[in-house]
Amino acid sequence: MEDKEDRPRQSRIHLFLRRYGRRLFISAALIVGCLTVVGICYICFALGEKSTGKEGKTSNSILGTEEEDLMTDTQTLINELKNISVIKDNTRICRIGKYKKNNRCYYFSSTTKNWFEAQLFCKKQGGYLVEIYDKKENLYLKRLASDNQVLGDKNVYFTGCNDIENSYSWIWDHSKMDMKFNDWGTGQPNPEYENCIALDGEDNFKWHDYPCTSKQHFICAADNF
Repeated sequence: MEDKEDRPRQSRIHLFLRRYGRRLFISAALIVGCLTVVGICYICFALGEKSTGKEGKTSNSILGTEEEDLMTDTQTLINELKNISVIKDNTRICRIGKYKKNNRCYYFSSTTKNWFEAQLFCKKQGGYLVEIYDKKENLYLKRLASDNQVLGDKNVYFTGCNDIENSYSWIWDHSKMDMKFNDWGTGQPNPEYENCIALDGEDNFKWHDYPCTSKQHFICAADNF
């Protein structure tokens, strides 16, 4: 009895599979394939977006780091300059400098520093970046600068004058006096980012404004009473 009942049932299933099984298999394969393709596309898109985001962040991070480092270094030097107490024994500049005139000693650097580093060096030696108030002192320093030229090299010497706080409001950093006398070269001063005055050997030591962060020679001075 069981065999008779099972045979028709099995025959119907067998017939159904024979008739529709291939279609069902193809449909299932198509559905699985479509889902696989969609999944792969989604994963590729997600990874690409993540990679682009990382690269963008990395690029911006590199630029940001360079700018931040420069600003941090400059601000650190400015803060150190503000906080340093000027050494009372001003004989250090007079010991290392060769020149004395009108109760002042002058030191011409043989190495280069940016303006902030130069000012810090002068202060630590009991002096300050040179301040030039009149034509006589200017001519004297120009002659000394010329004597200090390295063969084949036209040096540039930072002074203490700058307009860092207010553009074109030139002041002497040590005395906080406004610049009254000047000896600008032709076309000087330049606009924007050149905020520190130097004697330029390429222009007979006329005054030129330079970026304060550029590396130049410099002149320290100290009062020698």
